[in-house]
Amino acid sequence: MRPAETKTGEAPIWDEWDLLNYLNKAGIEAELLTPGVETSTVEKAVKALKVAPNQVVKSLLFQAKGGGLVMVVASGKAKVSPARLLELTGIKGWKLAKPEVVIQVTGYPAGGLPPIGHKTPLRVIVDRQVAAFPYVYAGGGSSQIMVKLKPIDIIRLNGAEVRDVVE
Repeated sequence: MRPAETKTGEAPIWDEWDLLNYLNKAGIEAELLTPGVETSTVEKAVKALKVAPNQVVKSLLFQAKGGGLVMVVASGKAKVSPARLLELTGIKGWKLAKPEVVIQVTGYPAGGLPPIGHKTPLRVIVDRQVAAFPYVYAGGGSSQIMVKLKPIDIIRLNGAEVRDVVE
């Protein structure tokens, strides 16, 4: 499917159909969930899906002052440690990427960003806590869709590193 245009017509936004197409091509076991309510935060996803906060993962795109990018997949309410991110990357000054950067780089909007299937290949770090689960719930391409998938697939499809990156 073709990505939809943004309101400004500048950057294509991908959605759950693009993610579903990617999942099918990758041949992985995953399930798109449509609880019928907003799931753009961990709190909202936990309430909608009735799961433990640590089973919901967030895909966070960080951008360094020099423009470098890294995605961190972290569990629940865990906070990414700037010191550990510096240690793992050797780069100072990481901040969450602005929503327009998230769309431009990944194709997906912040608040619905899946941990896989991005427009641009990224360096991905999966926190060790996430890797320990048999499956997790993540952004599914929009703010009202979640995807249930195995962390091992997130790691394999991204060539991700598994590290301790949260405080």
